[in-house]
Amino acid sequence: MTVCSRFVTHGVNLRPLGGFSGRHAVGTVLGYADVWPAGQEGSADVMSVPDSFETTARGGSLSRGGRLRRGSGVALAVSVAAALVVMQQNDSRAAVSAVTLGTAGSFAVLAATGVTNADTAVTTVHGDIGSDPTGSYTPGALGVTQTGGTVHLADAVAEKAQEDLTVAYGVAAGQSPSTEVPTELGSTTKLPGVYDSADGTFGITGPLVLDAGGDPTAQFVFQTSTTLTTASASSVLLINGAQACNVFWQVGSSAELGTGSTFVGTIMANISITVTTGTTIQGRVLARTGAVTLDDNTITRPACAPVDTTVDTTVDTTVDTTVDTTDDTTDDTSTSAAPAGSGSTGTSGRPGSGQVSRVPVGSVDAGDGSADMARLQRQAP
Repeated sequence: MTVCSRFVTHGVNLRPLGGFSGRHAVGTVLGYADVWPAGQEGSADVMSVPDSFETTARGGSLSRGGRLRRGSGVALAVSVAAALVVMQQNDSRAAVSAVTLGTAGSFAVLAATGVTNADTAVTTVHGDIGSDPTGSYTPGALGVTQTGGTVHLADAVAEKAQEDLTVAYGVAAGQSPSTEVPTELGSTTKLPGVYDSADGTFGITGPLVLDAGGDPTAQFVFQTSTTLTTASASSVLLINGAQACNVFWQVGSSAELGTGSTFVGTIMANISITVTTGTTIQGRVLARTGAVTLDDNTITRPACAPVDTTVDTTVDTTVDTTVDTTDDTTDDTSTSAAPAGSGSTGTSGRPGSGQVSRVPVGSVDAGDGSADMARLQRQAP
């Protein structure tokens, strides 16, 4: 079983190990670039194995830091599929940078050859509407409700916006390395990064979830060399801090959004954009060389929520000056040994002893004068 035909990342090349017998999997550990470095590919007979590999052997032997040989039948306890996916995602996330729209950022709808809204539809646009170089705008019989913006037709503002759009389009298209994923994005979850399509086009059927992982500045860039098409009732969902202002779709030709769908992000299409009936967009539709067609839509130009970058430099200088003035007057009446050196020997002559261990010698003064009488009797002739 050949796990991969060729994969190059972090300067590591993995090639088919066609000469190996038995079941085997070949993987790489993140951060290691000593498995066939780029330009120094090994033969199909021998491949070095880093010490970090956990390995088990079938029908052969392999130790840490050992070498794989033809016919060894080795299974490495590293999932190559998982490793490659993680490496791709990490590469993609590390490379992505913010796409700056310049003056085009104020537009919710921008075209080159005109903006048209269906006669039977009322479309609501939050942001500027513009077209340049062709200053054509057809709002339809029911009109377009516009808030928070103005209309710019073949004027200096629209012209500059188109120039800035061209720059932003090039920046998005040039971001690399990118993660190549299947055409269908529906029913998947994507982390921040740059993504391109296996066959040059993207489609969304069902929900696409964009997960920022708690980073509100996380960027998502999707690159297609041809089209972007979404199905009816499809959706793009944001979770864990992801923001619509940080999602960009660079489309090589044209984009079409299906009826009743919910879309997120700024579409920068090289040609045209068609937004069908009932579609809601939290983002922008910006066409470089063609037209924008609307039909009973709500398009809201996104704004990034402020990110709190304040660093708490407060130092707690409070000093506890409380003095414990409590006087412990508890009288301990329990029997205890007298302190050493106190002179108290009780009746035993040993410090702190309460036991009588020897009988006193001589008379004992009882305090009633009997001791004096005894002395007088001994002194009498």
